[in-house]
Amino acid sequence: MFRINRSSFRTTVLIAFAAVMVSCAGSRRAQQSVKLADMYNPGANSVHPEVKVFHLNDSLSELNVQIYPQEILFSTDNPDSTLQGIVRFEAELYNVKDSSVVVDTVSLRLTLDQQSLRKPSIQQKLILHAKYTECYVLKFTVTDVLRERVAVVLQMVDKTNRNTSQWYKTTNIDGSTFFGMALRNGASLVLTHPTKNLDSAYVFYYKQLPVSPSPVVAVRELLPPSADSAWVWKVKDRKLTFPYEGSYLICADSLPGKGVILGQFHNGFPRRITSCQLLESMVYIEPRVVDSSFIGSNCKLTLDSLWLSRTGNQEASRELIRIYYNRLFLANYFFSSYKEGWKTDRGMVFMVYGLPNQIFRYGLNEVWVYGKMSGKKSTRFHFRYHTGSASPNDFVMDYRRSSNLKWRTITDGWKNGKPFIYEEEDEEGAE
Repeated sequence: MFRINRSSFRTTVLIAFAAVMVSCAGSRRAQQSVKLADMYNPGANSVHPEVKVFHLNDSLSELNVQIYPQEILFSTDNPDSTLQGIVRFEAELYNVKDSSVVVDTVSLRLTLDQQSLRKPSIQQKLILHAKYTECYVLKFTVTDVLRERVAVVLQMVDKTNRNTSQWYKTTNIDGSTFFGMALRNGASLVLTHPTKNLDSAYVFYYKQLPVSPSPVVAVRELLPPSADSAWVWKVKDRKLTFPYEGSYLICADSLPGKGVILGQFHNGFPRRITSCQLLESMVYIEPRVVDSSFIGSNCKLTLDSLWLSRTGNQEASRELIRIYYNRLFLANYFFSSYKEGWKTDRGMVFMVYGLPNQIFRYGLNEVWVYGKMSGKKSTRFHFRYHTGSASPNDFVMDYRRSSNLKWRTITDGWKNGKPFIYEEEDEEGAE
């Protein structure tokens, strides 16, 4: 996850999807998995925590949590008759080798007072027992006790080598935890590693990483391609600045694909703002936008023309635009890894297909189902986490295990002004 303007996020949540994700039951192994509910549907949650894991040594890791007091319900209905909110944190750690066994748990109960409401955010740390060479799934739950509402976050905890991203601790200049991977323009970070000297670091810079190929293409991207440039960074006081727009892979050793990935993207991220940016991100439903001769010299004119041609009237086009670019915002929010979330495999699927009806996670795998689990017409996307990655959010589509994708049918629907939104009746007669 990455830092965003919270007021703009709440505004977007108001128009986010009304659908609710449901954990699914399948094989015995799937039933034993860490279940998901409403993970990628922010409109279903009243609390939106941010989490980040850093490894301390070969046996301990640190879970950093950030919550926003304005999202918590406060009440004077307590023995002191003072304004209070109550939050409960619960963390469960599962080894990916056996998703049915909890290997560590930790919990914390916080009572927030009126002073807390004056703070934009509150950060807490919890200690997890995680062994070197292992990979885990963290299930983190935040409960707004007075409101009786729960939000769940899943996070990969990757300790398979000492150059995974979570060995590199990122903090803001004031010492607070930096959550996510996307920096604001001109921002600086302090980077440390518990076992390596970072007076200098290797940097692999990518000006613009490519979008994911369509899901009908079997070969997927496992690592970034060759860097546009690379250099040794002499880190002054271990403080890093990011002068160019793009992605930075930083590592204590000269190992491409290892280390920690950080991005300095365009202004407005996780939104896309300019007409050329909005036009570029139509690539999944309009492949011609990669052709400069098709776009011409006026991005706005081409953009408006493309959307209007899909519906024939401005009102319907505005609704189509709202759906597509709202999905893009959420794709950037949830799925950014080596690159902006909309360019990743999960981001691509989310933008074109929308919110899955059912999702389950087991081991290194995350499966999205559009339709009923047992429905013959259901579409299934299978994603797998890439262990040892420079991002704990690096999931790549498993083409062989994905099925009934209907990509051409659904993209043709977008061309005709019909965004894909699964309806229950789609499964009628499918059994």
